[in-house]
Amino acid sequence: MEKIKVLFLVGMCFIIAALFSCEPQVQMPFDEQAEVSQIASGFSFTEGPTANSEGDVYFTDQPNNLILRYSVEGKLDTFSTEA
Repeated sequence: MEKIKVLFLVGMCFIIAALFSCEPQVQMPFDEQAEVSQIASGFSFTEGPTANSEGDVYFTDQPNNLILRYSVEGKLDTFSTEA
């Protein structure tokens, strides 16, 4: 039984070492030189976001029961009052 425990621990060490030695192949979905800027304020509690195929971004302001859209043209408007 003790031999099984040792083999198990050695095997786990190899697995952990392999996981930490792997380099993730993640491609960032945005320009790494991009800067963050605030586009709007005055919301109570926002969630989301999600985007459509054109690039417009949608998010909710739940306490105010709103779904908002930030367009690729830089315009913020209310998409729906049925959040």
